[in-house]
Amino acid sequence: MDFSIMDYLGFSNSVFVADIDNTLPLVKRHYVRQAKELLFGIDKIHFLGEHPTVYFKSVPNFETIVLRELTKVHKSIWNQGKAPFLFVESPTEIRVYNGFEKPIYPKDTQQQLESLELFKAEKTDAKALTELKRIFGAVSIETGDFWAKKEHADKIKFKTRVEQALIDNLKETRRKLIATDLHIEIIHDILLRSLFLLYLEDRKATDSAFY
Repeated sequence: MDFSIMDYLGFSNSVFVADIDNTLPLVKRHYVRQAKELLFGIDKIHFLGEHPTVYFKSVPNFETIVLRELTKVHKSIWNQGKAPFLFVESPTEIRVYNGFEKPIYPKDTQQQLESLELFKAEKTDAKALTELKRIFGAVSIETGDFWAKKEHADKIKFKTRVEQALIDNLKETRRKLIATDLHIEIIHDILLRSLFLLYLEDRKATDSAFY
């Protein structure tokens, strides 16, 4: 069906990822470059200010092999910790995923990915599309009206964001190191150095061969 959900929802001014536009502000170019290099085929980004708020991806269908790829896309978005929404569009359907929900490692991909869905609609379902636009359209998101719609906004929780997961993991690692009778200052030094090394790896400044 020749029908663009992005245009229908008011996101026609979103930024294409395929070619990095050098006229974009530096921060936006950084996020476009990340999407191009790390996010497994994101097509467009909608920015709120200088930060991404919606990622868009087109798929041929929602069969199992595609859903497996979507778990990788979602994990990358969650790890980045910036955009709360991933909109995935097929020729017949649109699905909205929660970018702040913890990623999944599914055996049953279909069932597990459904737990990340905020909304889905067939393109032939006029009622569902109207509801989609009311809740997830550009006007709703940009004005902040979305966050007043509790039935959907309450599903996007801070406690499942990547920052909180990192804090939880650091607390658990600290607890285990304390149990080895290491001095607390040494433990904190280990944790800080580990974070710094991960930062260097993420920036491609070093890799495992360096060590």
